[in-house]
Formats: sequence, C-alpha cells, structure tokens
Amino acid sequence: GHLCMATDANSFVIKEWKKYLDGCPVYDNLDFAQFSLMNIPLKNNSVPAYSSNIGLSSTRAGEEGKERALSEIYRTLIKDGFFYTIENEWDNVDRILKVFHAMNWEPWTEFTYPQRTWHDRFVEHNFEIVSEESMGYYQLNSDDNELGEAAEKLGIDIGVKTTAFILRKR
Repeated sequence: GHLCMATDANSFVIKEWKKYLDGCPVYDNLDFAQFSLMNIPLKNNSVPAYSSNIGLSSTRAGEEGKERALSEIYRTLIKDGFFYTIENEWDNVDRILKVFHAMNWEPWTEFTYPQRTWHDRFVEHNFEIVSEESMGYYQLNSDDNELGEAAEKLGIDIGVKTTAFILRKR
C-alpha cells in the first residue's frame, strides 16, 4: 500500500507533480489523487496526518468552503491525528477596503464578511493548537494583481501574514 498521498483539487497540479517526481525512487510510496478538501473521499477517522501549504487559504468557495474543508479534515483524521498547515490571512482589511473605495471598485466578496483568524477557526473546529508560528508578512505590489497595483499607486501597505500551525484532533 501507499504510505503517503499527494492531493489537489486541480488536475494540472497533480500532473506537474507526477512529471517532476517521475523516476525519483524515494517517492515510490507516494500516491496521487485529485479531490477537493470540501469533499474528501476517505473514511471517517482514517488519516493519521495531513500537511497543507496554503490549501485552506486557497479554497475557492468563500467562508462556507473553508468551513466545509475544516470539517472534512477533522472528520477524516484519526483521534490525536495531526494537521500540519501553513496558511495566509489578510493583514488589515480596513486598509484593503480603503483601496477599493479610493479606486471606486466593489470589494471582493471575501472582504464583505467579518474576518476570522485561522487560529479562531481551528479552535472552533475543536482542534488543539500544538504550535503556532508566524512565518512573516508579504506586501502586495503591482506584480501581484490589480489590488496590489492600486495599493502601490495609492501608497497603502496591504498584504497577507503567513502562519504555520501544528494541530491535533481532540
């Protein structure tokens, strides 16, 4: 059997991983699967550990998608199983909304909801936070997207802070 599974909702990512790892014997016990964190096709209490790099932050279904993904991860983890994750969160939504207002743009949907930290979400989903460590701050700029370009033009610092978590299912 396979000891580790690499997954992504995007089939292109899976294809690129396979191409990159092709012929590397150290990855012989690695299996690949395409599915969404919002609908994990694994049994309850069957996974000893997950790792994720910006997986929850990248969920495309807004707050509901993030909540569903957290519920699915919790459901499939074994008791005392671990979730190792690095996630982004917007640093200062008030400054971001100031950019949207100054540009006469409608705010992105995610900025119309009350902001919640990943820490609070994890606690609400009954995870024990074993470790939480800041990984830094990234300031958006004109090379990122139109929001970064507008913020740079206006001289407003907006960005994301990145945090690494080790979580345990209680």
